[in-house]
Amino acid sequence: MTKLEFKPLRDFERGIIYKMLKEAYSFDERYFQLEQEKWKAEADDFFFDHLHIADMCVFISTIDDEPIGVVMWDPRKLPNEVEIGHNCIIPKYKGHGYGKIQMTEAIRRILQQGAKKIIVSTNADLIPAQRMYESVGFEFDRKEPVDAFFGAWIFYKYPVVEKRKKLKVTPNFHFRGDGKQAIELYKRAFGAEVKVLLCNSDANLEDCVAVDEKQKDLVYHADIYIGEQRIILTDDPEAPLPNTNPLSLLVTFESAEEMKIAYEMMADDATIVYPLQSTTFSSCFVSLVDKFGMRWELMIEEG
Repeated sequence: MTKLEFKPLRDFERGIIYKMLKEAYSFDERYFQLEQEKWKAEADDFFFDHLHIADMCVFISTIDDEPIGVVMWDPRKLPNEVEIGHNCIIPKYKGHGYGKIQMTEAIRRILQQGAKKIIVSTNADLIPAQRMYESVGFEFDRKEPVDAFFGAWIFYKYPVVEKRKKLKVTPNFHFRGDGKQAIELYKRAFGAEVKVLLCNSDANLEDCVAVDEKQKDLVYHADIYIGEQRIILTDDPEAPLPNTNPLSLLVTFESAEEMKIAYEMMADDATIVYPLQSTTFSSCFVSLVDKFGMRWELMIEEG
């Protein structure tokens, strides 16, 4: 089975960055002619001479211990911004999504370092690189002319602060089988408006394979509003953690990549209630109790 891992530069011999950049840009010999000295002096030699810096901002992607890619970034302007430098996958492994996985891991590490903004740039002719950056959440910033060979350079930004302002946090109530009764109470007491009400019998079969006749009418997913406040409700009589708080917070993200980055940070020392999965109401959902005992659900929500 293929095993993708991210390893520190110190696990490799000097010259690995230079070798991988040379191979990654082998589709056009002019890159090597113009950039080889920088690859050696400013990337390979610098980081091997300063491994304590490399530990912070360089990693090598491997498959079954074979190096397939490298990414590095400049941490000197933290926390205001970080600029990603070289980022590549060698030709043998291009076209399989490894570049996207590698960049997502780099974003996760940079966010853990507290960056408020991430910048990356690429040649205007490298369309696959542009599509990959956009797929993990980067937004077009500007286009600048460079020279006759490189033509124009496209700059992308990952506006961390702006993205986090778009997050939606919703209370999620968990019941032991009396969810419908609770909804009726909230309707009478607060004028709650029911937007969505799915019972177990309405869910995809793979989500409720063990549901018996008694459980088919329990609330699988309900979406109600009390005033302008959205609340999610579900019956969870056989939850893996029966003693957890019946109230959790549901955080909604704009993309699966952003959600997974947050999940990996939250998962440290956490107890997973429901693992990362696709459900009837979300193509990417996870439930966990963090190391402080608070229950969270993270998901993306299709329109």
